Amino acid sequence: MRKRKIAFLSLAVLAAVAGAALCDRADKPQELDQADLQRWISHAEAGQRISLRDMTAFDWDTLYLLHPYADPKSIQGVRRMDRIPDDIRYLDDANLLIFVKDHRAIRYMKYPRAYGDFAEPSLRVLPADEAVFLVDRSTSPARLLQAFEGRTGYA
Repeated sequence: MRKRKIAFLSLAVLAAVAGAALCDRADKPQELDQADLQRWISHAEAGQRISLRDMTAFDWDTLYLLHPYADPKSIQGVRRMDRIPDDIRYLDDANLLIFVKDHRAIRYMKYPRAYGDFAEPSLRVLPADEAVFLVDRSTSPARLLQAFEGRTGYA
C-alpha cells in the first residue's frame, strides 16, 4: 500500500511539473528564425519594399522595433514583455523586433544588423500595416527605412 501511495504521489508531482512546463511554454512569446527576413533583404533590389506583415504567417497588430541597448522590459502596456530576452541591452549588433497582438507579446526576432540595419530612432511602434520598409543599398550593410507615408511611427 505504501508503494502505491509513493507511486501515486510521484505521478502527481510529475504531472504537475509537466503541466507547469506546458503552461509556461504556452505563455512565453516564441522566437522567430531570422533566416526568412535575411533572405528577403539579401535578394531585395535597392528601393524595394519589404512588408513584415507579408513575410509573417501569424496574426499580429503592432510591431515594436528596438535598437541596440534598448530594454524591452521598459515598454509599458504590453503583457509578456518581461518574457522577451533582454540581452539586446548589452549588444550593438542586433535589432529586436517584437510582434504584439491585443497588447500581448506573441513573437520576437533578434535581427543581426550585419544583414540589414533598421534606421533610427531607438524605438518605433508601428501598426502591422505600417511595418513596411524600403531597402537602401547606399550603405553597407543595407539600411531598412520606414516606407509608410502616414504617421512616423516613432514612440
